[in-house]
Amino acid sequence: MSVEIQTPSVRWLSIFPPHTVCGMKVLDRDAFRKEITVPSIFVTVDKVGEVIKLIKQNDCLLKMDNLQPVQDEGKDKIILLDPDSYEEKYLKIRQCFKKVDINSVSWRKITVTYENWNSQDIFKAILPPNTPGNISVKERERIFRTIDSGDLVYDVFAGVGPFAIPLAKQKCQVHANDLNPDSYKWLCHNANLNKVTQYVRAYNLDGKEFIQTIVKIGLVDFWMRDEDNRRVHVLMNLPACALDFLETFKGLFSEYLPKVGVMPIINCYFFKKEDEDMNDIIDKYFDDEAQKTLKISVVRAVAPNKLMFRATYKLTKKTLFLHLAL
Repeated sequence: MSVEIQTPSVRWLSIFPPHTVCGMKVLDRDAFRKEITVPSIFVTVDKVGEVIKLIKQNDCLLKMDNLQPVQDEGKDKIILLDPDSYEEKYLKIRQCFKKVDINSVSWRKITVTYENWNSQDIFKAILPPNTPGNISVKERERIFRTIDSGDLVYDVFAGVGPFAIPLAKQKCQVHANDLNPDSYKWLCHNANLNKVTQYVRAYNLDGKEFIQTIVKIGLVDFWMRDEDNRRVHVLMNLPACALDFLETFKGLFSEYLPKVGVMPIINCYFFKKEDEDMNDIIDKYFDDEAQKTLKISVVRAVAPNKLMFRATYKLTKKTLFLHLAL
């Protein structure tokens, strides 16, 4: 990473990859190189601890992958700040700095590369806004808030990992699958890049096969270990056809099991056109038992007469053990 001092004039405050990578088909790491301008302060060694504490309290330390926000400047230190947070909290931060005799903030131009962007920023920057299956950051955050550290997650259509990798960072045990060999390759790459390989197992299978093998075996193991304090989640982010794969869960178990524990929670994305009736969709894909916990949420508009929805519900024993009386 190269650093250059700059006097404040025009300042690019948003920390985000170059807009030119949007729609990229073949990964070009060099295209992610970008100069950004960030506020910085000069601190003597004896004050570093006190100043860092103040900065963290105001949540304005520059946080980027593989970038040290505290850097050597001769015998002293330069601390890099997040420009967005700094602008937001300018007056409060300046008052805090005065308490430790810091009276000036300079602006530095730094060059960041592919290695400095996190996986979510990369996914968001590459995928065009209206790409089918492109889930917004806000939607992903909604899902992340419903899943706890230690939960078991099956991502049936994982792509390159926009759900799987952040959930692995939450220390969930993630089984992530994608049929596309290129997506599988980059899923593995992103797990390595983000140092979460201990939490992610990647598969290159058809979604139906993944459910019939990996999910089925995993549920039996989970139930036998009597881990009712944890939950199981199934993510199905292929809105063009994910609903059709729900059929795979019907009668998934044809044999008696000595123990059946907590039922999986499913989040399944799908498209609905303006002339389609939501009640018809619900009746077609969700039985009476599933409808008791079913919640349908709007995710976003993908066209003037087409919306993306998320169906969230708890899978039932009646569905999984279709021909068995439990």
